[in-house]
Amino acid sequence: MRGTLDAIATAEREMLDEHLVRQQNAQSEGVRGILVGGLMIVATALGIWVLLSRSLVLPILALTAALRAIARGDASVTVTGAGRSDELGTMARALQSLKEQQQARERQRADRQALERRMLATVQESRERLDSILNSLADGVLTINEAGVILSANRAGASMLGRDVRQLLGLPVDEFLTLPSLAGANAAASAVLGEAAGTLWLPLALEGNSPREVEVRGEERRFPAELTVTTTQLDDRPLYTLVLRDITHRKEVERMKDAFISTVSHELRTPLTSIHGSIRLALGMPDALSIQAQNLLRIADRNSERLIAIVNDLLDIERIESGTLDLKADKLDLGELAAETVATLRPMAEEHSVTLRYISAGSLPVVGDPRRLRQVLANLVSNAIKYSNAGGAVTVQGDREDGRVRLSVHDNGPGVPDWFKPRLFQKFAQADSSDSRQKGGNGLGLSIVKAIVERHGGHMTLTSHPGDTEFVLTLPSRRIDARSDAPAGADIPQSPSPQAPGPQPP
Repeated sequence: MRGTLDAIATAEREMLDEHLVRQQNAQSEGVRGILVGGLMIVATALGIWVLLSRSLVLPILALTAALRAIARGDASVTVTGAGRSDELGTMARALQSLKEQQQARERQRADRQALERRMLATVQESRERLDSILNSLADGVLTINEAGVILSANRAGASMLGRDVRQLLGLPVDEFLTLPSLAGANAAASAVLGEAAGTLWLPLALEGNSPREVEVRGEERRFPAELTVTTTQLDDRPLYTLVLRDITHRKEVERMKDAFISTVSHELRTPLTSIHGSIRLALGMPDALSIQAQNLLRIADRNSERLIAIVNDLLDIERIESGTLDLKADKLDLGELAAETVATLRPMAEEHSVTLRYISAGSLPVVGDPRRLRQVLANLVSNAIKYSNAGGAVTVQGDREDGRVRLSVHDNGPGVPDWFKPRLFQKFAQADSSDSRQKGGNGLGLSIVKAIVERHGGHMTLTSHPGDTEFVLTLPSRRIDARSDAPAGADIPQSPSPQAPGPQPP
């Protein structure tokens, strides 16, 4: 039995060992299978990844790189895949369109930059040419803003003002220029003229944009100059260009001429007064004269009056230009003076078959010289009558507006020719200067009128068309009461140099 049991045990151990060997072999075969399967899976995955990389990943990466380049502004990048029919192709075509738009913008920017460079070069060249032209001018040219601050100046202008060009920039121009009507005015004169100390003169100089005479106060000398002002708009703000012309030589020639005229006028006045007085005495004795002699004396009387009027005008011009025309500062009503003038000249109007009337809006208080203002009104009204057609009308009208007194003289005569308007207020100016002219006059009246009005702080304007002519006299309005600052009878200060003649458009 022991032998049998040992044999059975031996057989079991062999069977167990054989089973273990089979299990080990089976496990080895399973591991090998797993390894082979894993390798096959990895190989398949690698194959799929390669295929996806070629068809999706690489195109996406290429499109991403192209998009980043275009975003940086590099339109030279190449976009691939635009020919595909899938979503990547749509993305590639959209990216290609974006690239083309970027390239178009780049071309436009390059063209715009090139145009800007050309324009900048052209502007620089034009500015250099303009600076060269301006600096070659003998006249001074300044530009200022609405506050009167100097923005630019040419060499001649800087030389006139006695400063370097850069030193002038930012300075107020009224430190260097003064209107003759305000030259040397003290506080009392400012009260009479209605000009406060430090008031910018520019609004006065700009009235009508016509040439004005100013006094230039340079660092080394003072001299008269003719000022012309033009206005432009820059960024909806006014910009003024001032052109100054030194007229010292011209004023010296005029002074010599005026001195000669003054001497001759003074020499003529005395004998003419004697002749006129003698004629009047003779006319006062009608019984001692025949009718024919009386007629001849009346002719001589009228012509002697005319000669005396011419001499008086010449003397007034001489006083105005030498600054010796005395003006009193009395408180008065310009409307009353106008009514008196109309009443005085009504016989003249009737003689010319002209209707003369005065329309007043009430009191017209001013401060001025009544004798000189009567002279102004008489000249304007008599001229209107003289140049009116028979059956016409002359209307004198007074108004008050914006603190100023306005007196207009309107007629329906032939009007002032356009070519003559710039010379209307100049001395000896006549539209018809021929020996056969129908209207008399020496061409001094309106020049004297303008000078007297401006020395009262006012100005003259003209509007004229065929059948419609209006002269307008404007003066500062004054209160006529005990609180008025203008002392009765005070002298209105005079400038040693008058303003340049020239009409003031309305």
